[in-house]
Amino acid sequence: MKFAGSFDGSRLSAIIGSAIHLDGFQLLGDVELYHRDELGDLLGIRYIDLDNYSDGKLVLLAYKKWGQKFFQYLYGAWSFVLHDVDSGCVLISKDPTENSCLFYLRHHEKIYFSNYSNFFRDSPFFALNFLISQREF
Repeated sequence: MKFAGSFDGSRLSAIIGSAIHLDGFQLLGDVELYHRDELGDLLGIRYIDLDNYSDGKLVLLAYKKWGQKFFQYLYGAWSFVLHDVDSGCVLISKDPTENSCLFYLRHHEKIYFSNYSNFFRDSPFFALNFLISQREF
């Protein structure tokens, strides 16, 4: 699933896709977890209820439970941006394999990100800035 968004220092905003919100945490990304049942057990979620949780929500629950150590419990393919509203922490992450990608760009006071490589090229805003930059040199 393609996604793109921005972070302005206080809020995660979706440009493509939808952010997931849970108890002061936000996540925007593409997540495909393997071994969901094992992660669900560790999180205290009954197997019969596991289908009620998206992979993104499981990531947020894992972060809520283990903090930044939650990565050791994730198996799968992902690229996402997670914002802990209370602490102000922002994690920009992709899985350690070559199954996913994540591109980001800092522009003025915002960070823009996407798992879609052409997002920055195809976006009218970035294309205009690129053309202006080319004329300046």
